[in-house]
Amino acid sequence: MKNVFYIDDLDGPRFELAVGQLETGSGFVFRFVWFRKEDGRLECEAISPYATMDLTTDGAAELIEHAQATLRVLQTASESFRRATRNMKPGFSVIIDDAMGTVRIFELTDGAIRKL
Repeated sequence: MKNVFYIDDLDGPRFELAVGQLETGSGFVFRFVWFRKEDGRLECEAISPYATMDLTTDGAAELIEHAQATLRVLQTASESFRRATRNMKPGFSVIIDDAMGTVRIFELTDGAIRKL
């Protein structure tokens, strides 16, 4: 993922910069989840450590659960994140990052994991 801002902590100026990146559209990665705005939604994309052919639906479900838990951490810990994402419906998916960019391979739709 080229030119994406990675953060490790929820405190300090780097985190506030990450929230600013989110507000301008490019987003940031925290705990292997890419948070970004797209079409009025908050996209929460878990970055798969597996190749496409090695990821099962169960594995994708675990990654999406991780993305959901990570979103809850951000919402609980940061007022600036809550403000930046207020009234936005989150979408959850699993992506892989290859040399050409990112590819969405699974998504959560109506409570079910769907392979793309």
